[in-house]
Amino acid sequence: ISALDDGVGAVMDTLEKEGILENTLVFFASDNGAPVTIDVDGRPNHPLTGHKRNLYEGGIRIPFAVQWCGVLPKGKIYEKPISSLDIFPTALAAAGVEDFEGHDLDGTNLLPYLKGNGSGEPHEYLFWRSGPNAAVRKGKWKLLMAGEDLTRLYNVDEDLGEKKDLSVEKPELVEEMKK
Repeated sequence: ISALDDGVGAVMDTLEKEGILENTLVFFASDNGAPVTIDVDGRPNHPLTGHKRNLYEGGIRIPFAVQWCGVLPKGKIYEKPISSLDIFPTALAAAGVEDFEGHDLDGTNLLPYLKGNGSGEPHEYLFWRSGPNAAVRKGKWKLLMAGEDLTRLYNVDEDLGEKKDLSVEKPELVEEMKK
């Protein structure tokens, strides 16, 4: 962690020394999840369930930070689900590329949402797949599917640790999200 902090600091210092920090859109993101349920230093991935290579929040929820001095507000926390696939269309928009909407990109330009003038959410659905397993996120709802036979539905706003399966209580939502 210390080496990562030093490396990011060196990049930011260089941008500032070169006089381009104020005109640089910076993204910071981790890859997916903790290496195992218990990290090497003995701490669990608490409060999240799961780890790298699975589709619980502990395997897919990551740190994601964006900075663009003078353009994006400082210290704002955006709570809606986004994807690292949003980096490319956001960078295109920041660079002034106006006509990329018809290019079938998987991501969304986040600038309106990060600036506070976007309405709704950037994504109606987000999808993940790992072998026979899949997950779908729609707002606060997350559907986990393991092959054809096992499905679990969670309200991740109220149950971040994905402990209470609501699939039996909400079969219509399960079917909608499966589609």
